[in-house]
Amino acid sequence: MLRIHRVYREKDRRPLDRYKDQFYVQGHAAALMWRKAVERAIEAGHESPTGEDLKAALESFQNVVLDGMTAGPISFSPTDHRPQANESVYAVSARTDAGGVVFRFVDQYSIELDPKWLGY
Repeated sequence: MLRIHRVYREKDRRPLDRYKDQFYVQGHAAALMWRKAVERAIEAGHESPTGEDLKAALESFQNVVLDGMTAGPISFSPTDHRPQANESVYAVSARTDAGGVVFRFVDQYSIELDPKWLGY
């Protein structure tokens, strides 16, 4: 993600700290998910996928990995559009020698997606 961010900041000649937040990462993950759905719909024979084709493609996702952009693989079904229930926890600390920050993986948590929670 950092490499991709750097490449696009060089292309648009914006400061490297521009767009450096969780919304940027969420947007990138959403774009990857959308791309995989389009590819899956095309592979299913839909040369110009419609909204329904893309919905069907997304609903066929079972443990799809999005290049490490989500805390775990994502899955959807026709009755459940919650993508995943995993969370990775990191510790962030300032680095004084280089002026940057250090991210350290702490743990990963998962919960069961209870059907009673649909809609929340």
